[in-house]
Amino acid sequence: MVILILFGAAEVVDSAGQSAPMNIRDLHNSGLVLIGPDDAAFESAYLRLAKRSTDAAVDALKPFSVILRNETGKSVVAYSLIWEYVDSSGKELKHSVSYGF
Repeated sequence: MVILILFGAAEVVDSAGQSAPMNIRDLHNSGLVLIGPDDAAFESAYLRLAKRSTDAAVDALKPFSVILRNETGKSVVAYSLIWEYVDSSGKELKHSVSYGF
C-alpha cells in the first residue's frame, strides 16, 4: 500500500551541476519502503498519488520526492524523515520532517 509522497525542499546537485541521485536509507527489512525518483516503481506510484492534485508545484517537486510504501499490513501512525544534503558551497545541511496522529 502506497501511503504518501514526501517532498524535499532543496535541489541536490553534483559538482558538475547535474541533479545528484538520492541515497535512500529506509526500513525495508521492517516493511516500510521509501521509493525515490530513480526507482522503477516511482513513476506509477507517483502518478496514482499525484493525480489527486493539479498543482504545478507538486510536479515541480517530483525530482526531490520520495514515496512511502507500507508493506507491513499494519497502520502507520507516525513517521520521521531526515533529509541530509550538501549545498552548493559545500555546507552540510539537515532537515527533519515528522508527522504523527
